[in-house]
Amino acid sequence: TDALPAALGSAADAASLPVTQSTEDKAVLAAMSAKLPASLGSKAAAASLSVTQATEDAARMPASLGSKADAASFPVTQSTEDKAVLAAMSAKLPATLGSKADAASLAVTQSTEDKAVLAAMSAKLPASLGIKAAASSLSVTQATEDAARMPASLGSKADAASFPVTMSTEDKAKVPALGVAASAASSPVVLASDDAHLGAVGAAADADGVLHAQLYYLAGKLDQLDKLEARIAQPNMLVAPSSIAIDTTTARVTGLTVGTAYMVYTSAPCFIEVGADNVEAATTNTYIEPGMVFVWTPTADNTDDGLAAIGSVAGGKVYVQACQA
Repeated sequence: TDALPAALGSAADAASLPVTQSTEDKAVLAAMSAKLPASLGSKAAAASLSVTQATEDAARMPASLGSKADAASFPVTQSTEDKAVLAAMSAKLPATLGSKADAASLAVTQSTEDKAVLAAMSAKLPASLGIKAAASSLSVTQATEDAARMPASLGSKADAASFPVTMSTEDKAKVPALGVAASAASSPVVLASDDAHLGAVGAAADADGVLHAQLYYLAGKLDQLDKLEARIAQPNMLVAPSSIAIDTTTARVTGLTVGTAYMVYTSAPCFIEVGADNVEAATTNTYIEPGMVFVWTPTADNTDDGLAAIGSVAGGKVYVQACQA
């Protein structure tokens, strides 16, 4: 009895009766010990005890990982300090979504790399809006499809290789119909200020000159024809025509009357000379042929009173006939 505890109940090791387990119980306990972690503290999954939630606890957890709707998510709450931080952040954000004025917008900045990219892009753009020289302009090109609709090169082309254009309705109305039309139905034209073909108004008569000079030349010739027609139209001749043989250089007519008009014509080509003192000092040397008429009036200042035919045509004659003045 001395080996038994003094009283029933839990006692310290020194006051307790030592006992031992059966071999079977020790085997059970050894198997249980093998299923427990080797020591306390955090362990890897392979060295930790596997546990599971109760059915009721599992129903309060999300069915799987990942983002879920509110109704399928685990409710949490933030600390007072975290809520204060979020409230301060919210005060710095725009009140609502959408475009805002600068003063109501959130100030942001770009990364150093993004700024470098934008600066490089800006350097490739014109410095300002408006027309620029080629060296200061942005180079562009047409799409392949658009380029196919443009002429291959400059210059005149056949219809099939040309760019089609049309006039506005207003311009079409200004194009006159073909044919001669009145001034009101004609298209106005103007000559260039530097067109040298016309020449100056009043330019000296010149058969090979500018247009005004040629017109002046023709006007003079027409005036001579008018005077000739007027004289030829006179029905009465003062005297019968005198004839000069062309086959000799000495044939002449002299003693013509000063102030009287004389008409000279010929049957063969020759030269005629008009002079004073029996044509010894010739003052006029003129070529004449059949169908041409030379008209002149002797004047007192040079006393043209003689006319000679110069040539050598057998049987040819030059006729001199006085006309009414």
